[in-house]
Amino acid sequence: MSTRGATHLWATGLSKIAHELAPPSAPLEQQMSVFLMVENFTTLVNILGVCSWAWSSYTTSMESYRRKEEALLKLYNAITGLNFTINDFHDAIERIILIERAENARYGIRRKDDTLPERFLKEPLRGYETIHPLYMNLDKRLDIYYIL
Repeated sequence: MSTRGATHLWATGLSKIAHELAPPSAPLEQQMSVFLMVENFTTLVNILGVCSWAWSSYTTSMESYRRKEEALLKLYNAITGLNFTINDFHDAIERIILIERAENARYGIRRKDDTLPERFLKEPLRGYETIHPLYMNLDKRLDIYYIL
């Protein structure tokens, strides 16, 4: 669902928090809400030009996630002289993601392109009897993602 294609830079260390907040057994709606949280934080880090690995890899709890979000906000306001709120950041992130998706749509990228390689969807990972739970129900996950 990345607007720039497959990349490890969009989740990195936040995967641990995401797994704790929404394990594979959690309802899909909960999993996708957590996915959006990760997508938003990563977008925030990227638009501010901060190293995404350093900021996400050492984010080990929701408390540290919120502290980092606040730190980025304080840095941004100090540098620009503006007085943004967290909600302003979240609004900007939503606009950025929507604009990126709109630009992709302009070039012909559609829902069918929001997928994984066939191998991920059909072959079990080592140690699993079936495909990885996160790769199951991809169409339903997309439905929820687009609604959210």
